[in-house]
Amino acid sequence: MTSARKTISKRSARKRAWSDLSPREQTGVLVAGSVQLALAATAWADLAKRPAALVNGPKLLWAAVIGLNFVGPITYFVCGRRKAPAAGAVPAAVTTPSAPAEPEVAPAPAAPPATEVSPASAAAAEPGSASVTPVVDEGEPGPVTGLA
Repeated sequence: MTSARKTISKRSARKRAWSDLSPREQTGVLVAGSVQLALAATAWADLAKRPAALVNGPKLLWAAVIGLNFVGPITYFVCGRRKAPAAGAVPAAVTTPSAPAEPEVAPAPAAPPATEVSPASAAAAEPGSASVTPVVDEGEPGPVTGLA
């Protein structure tokens, strides 16, 4: 091997400290790291808020895959998510079964007006024939007294 090749292979085999990097290399590492963290944070946030029905596979598995450098978040965005439903439509897997509709009930026929019998007229009337005075309801009933 030539001496230049030996120098290159030794340099690449040795780990370089941050201070050994040029300013341009340091900037490149910072930019790549920032992009990687932004992708992972965005993917984890999307995974956390997305219903399990809209994720291809187990959410826990995708949470682990997202942690794999650049490949994980990109794979999640490409393969891990199901397409969102069209505006206003909800996929059948996401909907919850609703309570069965109650059958329509015909309104009850109007009750005849309540009547009140005064004690004087009841005493004066013959047995079997009572004088009746209609009672008019003027609003909501108050609380019922005497019930414990």
